[in-house]
Amino acid sequence: MRNSIHLLMLTLLSCVIAPGCSLFRSLGEDTSGLFTKMTSSNVKRKSVLDDLENEEPDYLLDTLMSRSKEKNPELHQQNGEKARRLFAEAEELYQKGIAVRESNREGSEHVQLLTSAAKTYLKASEFWINSTMEQDALFKAGESYYFANHLKKSNEVFERLIKDYDGTRHMDVAQARRFKIAEYWLQLADQKPQNPVVLNLSDESRPLRDTKGNAIRVLNRIRLDDTSGKLADDATMALANAYFDQKKYLDAADTYEDLRVNFPNSKHQFNAHLFEMKSRLQAYQGAHYDGTHLDTADKLIKAIMVQFPTEADEHSELLTTENARIRKMKGERQLAVAEYYEARGAYKAAGMHYQELLADYRGTPLSDDAQQRLAKIADKPSQTNEPPTWVAKIFPEPKAAEPLFGTSLKDQIR
Repeated sequence: MRNSIHLLMLTLLSCVIAPGCSLFRSLGEDTSGLFTKMTSSNVKRKSVLDDLENEEPDYLLDTLMSRSKEKNPELHQQNGEKARRLFAEAEELYQKGIAVRESNREGSEHVQLLTSAAKTYLKASEFWINSTMEQDALFKAGESYYFANHLKKSNEVFERLIKDYDGTRHMDVAQARRFKIAEYWLQLADQKPQNPVVLNLSDESRPLRDTKGNAIRVLNRIRLDDTSGKLADDATMALANAYFDQKKYLDAADTYEDLRVNFPNSKHQFNAHLFEMKSRLQAYQGAHYDGTHLDTADKLIKAIMVQFPTEADEHSELLTTENARIRKMKGERQLAVAEYYEARGAYKAAGMHYQELLADYRGTPLSDDAQQRLAKIADKPSQTNEPPTWVAKIFPEPKAAEPLFGTSLKDQIR
């Protein structure tokens, strides 16, 4: 019996392998290119997750958990009269909820009234899509969830409103609510951090997970959804500060720069300059790495001195210290370049950089190092493979000698 089974299996296998097997001929085509056609087909297979990922790609788990609604066969059958009736019912619930909330903020009775109002507003919106009533219903649903302290749901509804009605008349209030939500989540993340592996299934005031990450996402959306809005620069500054607090200095520097360049009249301009300078110094990796951050930080200090003289005087101690530190790090970079040429045997090029260090940093440890190195290579013959002078001279001409640590910031700025 076992031998019969084995024989049958071998027969089937040989049929599968054989190119002319009738099993494949039944497909009505030669099977030699079948696998290629299957894998290279231009037909896009659509997953049930595709729509969810398009709506909220960074927080797919949250989205999945929030899509557990029953399908109502009546929805999308447009009925203006029914929409108005539901809107009126929602208004009544909303007014009652707000009144109870004002009279007793410590109680929870208003929460049930306001969440019921929000659900009724959303139901009303489904019966008259692409209408002023839908726009108003979405806004009032977001407001209801906001005052019920269901902040994640409130933000979701406001995002839907802004997505469906670009330039909505409720934009300013909706953005203000979202900004407050993001600020609250940032504070909450610091005061009561979430366990990253435990989902929040009980507290309606915070997201399902990653409170700080959600706050950052909301701030970024606020500034992108309404680039010329009243809160666009505030959201950009708050976003940059959040990155800075997370020690994501590259992201922080780029976001501060975004505010500095794109919001020239913002009240945050001075702090954007100052904290971009701090971020770029934190992002700088050392003398053997790219010096762009160092050069930008140097320019920012000079810009602060010119554009914000009053604030510069108030922060003179910090700016003086940082300016001296930048000069020192620039000298260390020049010393590293000189040592590089010396190690290659390009003594002429190395000597030129050591001479510049002597001129620019006289009386400092850097000039002492340069003097010792220069004396060490004084009798060294130049090699034939030494780079031309124009290649070696990658730094500006030496300037007048000045101390590394000046008596004031203005003395240091060149």
